[in-house]
Amino acid sequence: MNRSAPLPLATFLAILLLVGFAQAENVDEAALLKKFDGTGIQVYRLEEKLYVSLHNKFGLPMEIAAEDLALLAEVGPIETILIGTEAQLTGDDYAFLAKLKSVNRLAISGYRGDCGALLRHVGRCPGLQSFSLFAMDLKVADIAQLNDAAAITELSLCCKRLTPAHYSEVRNLKLPLESLLLSDFSSQGPSLNELSPLMELHNLKLLELRANALSPEESAQVAEALPECDVRLSSNQWRENFSRFERR
Repeated sequence: MNRSAPLPLATFLAILLLVGFAQAENVDEAALLKKFDGTGIQVYRLEEKLYVSLHNKFGLPMEIAAEDLALLAEVGPIETILIGTEAQLTGDDYAFLAKLKSVNRLAISGYRGDCGALLRHVGRCPGLQSFSLFAMDLKVADIAQLNDAAAITELSLCCKRLTPAHYSEVRNLKLPLESLLLSDFSSQGPSLNELSPLMELHNLKLLELRANALSPEESAQVAEALPECDVRLSSNQWRENFSRFERR
């Protein structure tokens, strides 16, 4: 099925940092943006698509009201939502996602709440195709809830520590995954044995993770197990991996 490619996340972040938030060019969009003045929510257009950012370029904590999040359902078909650490949303704060049927990309950075509660709401985005999560504490049992977002093809998970059980649970997801990025705070990354569940994901086109502990021979074994996949066992920092979530 053909679909337009969403704007790469790295490009999206660069635009936010370099040129700030776009302003509307007509009366209707000016009124739309004005509705969110002072709420901490930025709504704007890029390449004729609606984007939402809950992001503070100064890194200051934000207080965002539930009623303001609910207003997002009124602004039209939103394609991408970027939520930064400073938004301080947790758990049921994400209930607003259920009403945003057009969202196909969601990126959440620096999440410190209950991932189980968060992913329950993420699963209510029927059109979600790309999902990025950097969370401090991602429990193995939380991962299965991503199955409710059955259209996800691109997944990035970064957390404090990924265990062999995390890799097995990702392998068990019933999603049409094509792109998978996994990273944690460890200096070495997984062993070949710990990675073995991911070597069964034969539909992947991109697999990227930090695997400094692998020898060249072991890295070759991973690549051989996934001959149709671009395997990138890099030593890049997890922040860089997260920002480069989507590659084409």
